[in-house]
Amino acid sequence: MKLRKQAHAPPHQGRNAEAYETLGVYRSAVVLAFVIVAMWYLHWRAGTLAADAPVFSGMLYGAEIYGFVSALLHLMMTWRLSIRESPPCAEGLSVDVFVLTYNEPVDILRKTLLAARHIDYPHETWLLDDGNREEMRALAEHLGIRYLARRRNVHAKAGNLNHAMALSRGDFIAIFDADHAPQRNFLTRTLGYFNDVSVAFVQTPQDFFNLDSYQHRWQEKKKKLWTEQAMFFKVIQRGKDYWNAAFFCGSCAVVRRTALDEIGGFATETVTEDLHTSIRLHQAGYRSIYHAEALAFGIAPADVAPFLQQRVRWGQGAMQVLRAEKFLLFDGRLTIAQRLNYLASTLTYFDGWQKGFYYIAPAIVLLTGVLPIQAGAVPFLLHFLPFYMLSFIMFEEVGRGYGGTFYIAQYNFARFAAFVWATLGLFMRRLRFKVTNKVHDQASNADRLFLPQLAVLVLNTGAVPFGLIMALQREEQSLNWIYFNIFWATVNCGVAVIMLTFTRNIQKFLRGEYRFPVPLPVLLQEDGKQIHGTIDNISVSGCSIYAALPDSARKGHVLRGEIYLPSGPLPFEATITNEITAHEQDRSYLKAVGCRFIWNQAESREALELFLYGTDLQWKLLDIKEIGATPWQWLKARLAGAAHPLRAQPDEHWATCAIIDARDAMQPLRYGLIPLTGDDSGPRQLVTFLPLPIHTQVRVQVFTRTRQIDMLAEVTLGDYLENSAGPIYLYPIEQCQIVGTQETMRRLHFSKPVHKPRLFVPPRLRPAMRMGLLVLVIGGLLGASANLLAAEPPPQFFLGDEVSTDNSYAYVGHVAALPESWLGPGFRRKLWLDWSQYRYVKNGQAYDASAPGAQFSLGYLQEGADRWWAAYAGLAYRHTSISPDDPDNTVRGSMLRPVFQLEGELPLAQQWRLAAGGSYITGQQAYWLRGRVLYDIGSGMQLGAEAVTQGDPNYYANQFGAVLLGLKASDNVSIGFKLGKRHSEGLDAQSYFGIEVGGSY
Repeated sequence: MKLRKQAHAPPHQGRNAEAYETLGVYRSAVVLAFVIVAMWYLHWRAGTLAADAPVFSGMLYGAEIYGFVSALLHLMMTWRLSIRESPPCAEGLSVDVFVLTYNEPVDILRKTLLAARHIDYPHETWLLDDGNREEMRALAEHLGIRYLARRRNVHAKAGNLNHAMALSRGDFIAIFDADHAPQRNFLTRTLGYFNDVSVAFVQTPQDFFNLDSYQHRWQEKKKKLWTEQAMFFKVIQRGKDYWNAAFFCGSCAVVRRTALDEIGGFATETVTEDLHTSIRLHQAGYRSIYHAEALAFGIAPADVAPFLQQRVRWGQGAMQVLRAEKFLLFDGRLTIAQRLNYLASTLTYFDGWQKGFYYIAPAIVLLTGVLPIQAGAVPFLLHFLPFYMLSFIMFEEVGRGYGGTFYIAQYNFARFAAFVWATLGLFMRRLRFKVTNKVHDQASNADRLFLPQLAVLVLNTGAVPFGLIMALQREEQSLNWIYFNIFWATVNCGVAVIMLTFTRNIQKFLRGEYRFPVPLPVLLQEDGKQIHGTIDNISVSGCSIYAALPDSARKGHVLRGEIYLPSGPLPFEATITNEITAHEQDRSYLKAVGCRFIWNQAESREALELFLYGTDLQWKLLDIKEIGATPWQWLKARLAGAAHPLRAQPDEHWATCAIIDARDAMQPLRYGLIPLTGDDSGPRQLVTFLPLPIHTQVRVQVFTRTRQIDMLAEVTLGDYLENSAGPIYLYPIEQCQIVGTQETMRRLHFSKPVHKPRLFVPPRLRPAMRMGLLVLVIGGLLGASANLLAAEPPPQFFLGDEVSTDNSYAYVGHVAALPESWLGPGFRRKLWLDWSQYRYVKNGQAYDASAPGAQFSLGYLQEGADRWWAAYAGLAYRHTSISPDDPDNTVRGSMLRPVFQLEGELPLAQQWRLAAGGSYITGQQAYWLRGRVLYDIGSGMQLGAEAVTQGDPNYYANQFGAVLLGLKASDNVSIGFKLGKRHSEGLDAQSYFGIEVGGSY
């Protein structure tokens, strides 16, 4: 019986999720600033179109307009993200689990079917074979699941699903692609949402276990992972869910049968049946739910060929949806938010045209000399840089740490031609559904697939020298535009080289089968002896073993023993595949031995497959971080003086351990794992496959390659990890007591987070400091970029050397100062960089040191007929390092301090200057260089004044200064006084004479 549409029709206004995550005040301010600045920039750009190149100029402006519209749609989808907690599911629901296949290998299907069969809610598993293969029929029979095949595979995946619906009876249908192995609790975490009769389907993220794929960037040592689809599944789908616009993705989802019956089954008109079916369900008034917890894990495209093929199919299907739903934007059956969300999902593939134009635009300028913008370089940068920087900050902030602009730029380059080709599907009537290849093909020709990218690289590389030659023949006002396009083309070349290199490397070195970096305990039987060890780098074909192997172990030697799994001991045999020398046998550090499994029984191999696949164990056990720091989080962490909370733990090795109840030494052993690193603080957690009594003391025997360590540890309340082979328990352990010597403890090396000291800022000043630093960074980039590209005045540099006659140190400074630039009425900026080298005397011994620094300040200038005055405010940075020969090695550090200056010129060519600055540094000694005077302080305030009398070509300077509260290493409070006189002729070397009173500086 069909449900009445009015019974489940959602309101056309409001949200779909009861709880949601907002952007917050700071991110909302960034978004508002971006929208205002973008509109200001695009309005200004409308008046800069080149009349002599209307097509080229109009295309560039159109690409920028498209980018702004896409950004607005992206903001709408990510403004609020749904927060959901799975409701408890009812008992007695009838569920069919469909696993679809066409041409995938038996090995892939076996892993998925094993995981699907072990889902812990009562269900019936079906293998839907559109390839009608006997080996698949035999596999289904071996595993005891239902097998279904068609004689004619019309309508591809959608037809396969509709055919199975006609022959099955479950009220709910869970759908998985051939490679997506579900987690044990998949149904119990999703069925509860169907307590609401208006819910048509529940979609979960499509996550992938092969972290070495083409779309993953895995930094193993840092335990940091970036995924090309993370932004969509971690952020965008949650934002769509807020507007009841999350769509079915074809796998890892549960669908209500009656809802499908009402719309006539899965849509068959397009090759993206998932997106089209979602639209029809929403048109019928049903709700969708996005449960943002990864509950199934598949195989991501291993190399570039399947990656691009998959994106082309998605894009062509989106174009077919646009053609089939001609009036999608005006469809009254959808809410306005749903229309905009679906429009954003289909229009995103036109991004390929925009990016492709950006890749060739600088080459066109350099090769033809045609400029698409009629404006000066400085006005353009003053408008473009704020727009560009706010675009970057906005994207990173609304991405909540999943943005990765640097990686996104690389993948935009990799797929732009595929997106361009996909949009042509708007005009193609018939498209064939192509299954994504799940097996790495080392012989595939990536160069042929990357011909458009290679053409972009060649075009931009050739345009750069041509542009330099052309620059010598152009008039002065167009030189800056040539330099700008040379920089643009160079950036394009850099992105191209990085992505082409990555593509070629992954094509050459990717394994045929993914190895999970998950540790397991192992007990080897060698020559009648038991050897405890650890294995990792595991697949059903092989592993790496860490153990104290006997001298007889060589390449080809067969190891026998048991691997301990949550389901129990697993007997195994494995052949050593790498050479082992006698010298390596004596090494005291962990050394891996590569092995290849020998499976005599299919049940043993399937037990290991059931443990490895359909689980997020590698993420949780190894503490892999998929979320990064946004610019705001990064800045707050630095100014707060603490390590960032998202920073990964140090690199770990795992050791097998045996756990015995300390109250009953006769209790059978339970094997587990303990992480080891290069610190002496003790273990932080214990991993077991059987529950332990809480708040009790256990005896732990840790087995490394060279020794056994005994300890007593108190177990506290831990965590529980899902796995189809059985539960895995993680217990924090406290009050660890080593039964042995401290030397033993040092050799064991347990983990401890390491936090580096940071610059301390008082809490009340942190908000102002953060905003001020952000303003200074933006202003600095604006000023520096405008000055370097400005035609008048050209950049000038001066070098000066100064040697002090002070008896405590000798100073030689090399200063490079950029000229002051006038960026509008009353606006002025100063920027200087220097590198100072000197020798100082300590306890009668001279040591070398260096003190590089930089200062940037913004100021206001007021001019009159015969005088002027200016005020500056900014920041100065100084880092001082000393020779390692200094035995104390204490006088070093960095300093960031504010700067305020007043300057003026009187009618009699007299100048005066008043400067004040201070710093607050804790936990270290630092040099403070001010007015060519070096002070050894830990904290303090300095006031100085300078009077200058100018002449031509000579000038004389009288200056004095004072250091107040100068805390020295000896904790003495000292007051320093210095007088000096300077003489200079032009840019010749300067001489400086001075005396000091009141301190042993």
